[in-house]
Amino acid sequence: MAVTSTTATGASVLNVASIVGALMTTEQKPLTKLDARISTTNVQISMLGNFKSKATALQSAITALASSTSFSSRSVSSTSSGLVSATATSSAAAGDVDVVVTQSAAAQQTLLRPASTVASATAALTDGTLTVAGTSFTTTSDSTLTTLAASINGTAGLGVSASVVQVDNSSWALLLTGASTGASNTFTGSGGGAFTWPASNAQTARDAMITANGVSYTRSTNTFSDVLPGLSLTINQAVTTSSSANTARLTVASGSGNASAAVQTMVTAYNDLVTNYQMLTRSSTDKASRGPLNSDASLHNFMARVRSYFQVGVFDAASHGNTTTWSASGVTVQTDGTLAVDSTALTTALSGTLGTILSNGMYLGAASSTDNLRTFIADAVASDGLVGSDQAGRQTELTSMKSQRSTLVDRLAATEARYKRTYSLLDARLTAMQQTSTSLASALDALSASTNGK
Repeated sequence: MAVTSTTATGASVLNVASIVGALMTTEQKPLTKLDARISTTNVQISMLGNFKSKATALQSAITALASSTSFSSRSVSSTSSGLVSATATSSAAAGDVDVVVTQSAAAQQTLLRPASTVASATAALTDGTLTVAGTSFTTTSDSTLTTLAASINGTAGLGVSASVVQVDNSSWALLLTGASTGASNTFTGSGGGAFTWPASNAQTARDAMITANGVSYTRSTNTFSDVLPGLSLTINQAVTTSSSANTARLTVASGSGNASAAVQTMVTAYNDLVTNYQMLTRSSTDKASRGPLNSDASLHNFMARVRSYFQVGVFDAASHGNTTTWSASGVTVQTDGTLAVDSTALTTALSGTLGTILSNGMYLGAASSTDNLRTFIADAVASDGLVGSDQAGRQTELTSMKSQRSTLVDRLAATEARYKRTYSLLDARLTAMQQTSTSLASALDALSASTNGK
């Protein structure tokens, strides 16, 4: 009976790579699960970081809103700013001030004509001694209006400046101007033969005079900084006579425009935080649609505290004792948890209790400088706080998982090497056995052929 034989080819009996690959697929399942956990934790840490940044943005908006200097300021408008303008501090009373300018302050100006007419600024002057405000200046044939003006202007403490002016087509003169305005700031002198003193007083030194809300005031300058509390008035044009045209109404208003913008900034930051929280903690029976931090107790606790502080109310320091609520101020909570602003109601509130609180310094949730919404957020986002420690804990967990992964990868590499050695050895033995079988079959075939041939 013939024996079927397999021709020896030297090829492997086993597909070692395929066998080891199949075994490693099973071995690597823990690594696949660990990688999924690492990926999820990375996403959660990133999202917690983004949530913290939005919480910090809300804290910054509240801090800006709590800065009393931003809202205790006053703005001033004038019906005739070219005539009178003003600035205001927080002590200025809101309302209108009617200002009538009787005259503006001016410095003395004296025109001196040379005793002998000169046809240019550089023409020679007559010999003499010009005295200005007690200081004498000698003129000779080498002197000109230009050199004399330079000498006067170069004399420290004189309180008078000089300029050269052309009076008409054929004559020039020296114009002396006092350094300060006001009726008491006059200066005298003498021509000393070189000039006629004075040729004319181009302008007499005078005080500024105004009437504000029916009360008259006089000052040596055009600035009235001490006649009305918190207001500084400035006359901006020359006035020499009282006239109904020289009247301006100043309107002092609180910094409610700044406050309104700051409230809106806070509302925007609050809504950003709420929207982000809702996305992170979204509930769903569909795992793919569920928020990545749906079961995070720290976030739920944090937002519950934020809502609680916000709804309690708005306070200033306990020593002032003022309080109101955001809902009474035109800022209301909508059905989706975000805030909406009624600008009309907010403007009304800013002119009343809310405006007073902002001017004094605001606290949200309590009349305390250490326990309020702003301080709560600051504590919560700190590394050891409610949200900060949540993120730090996940970071620690991630570090641990990465260490586990490194150990697991090393173990899998060793396992794969062992499988390869084992199955390669088995393959070698099976191949040798196959070759022996093939050789035996060939020998039997040859013996059978020899026997049949006899």
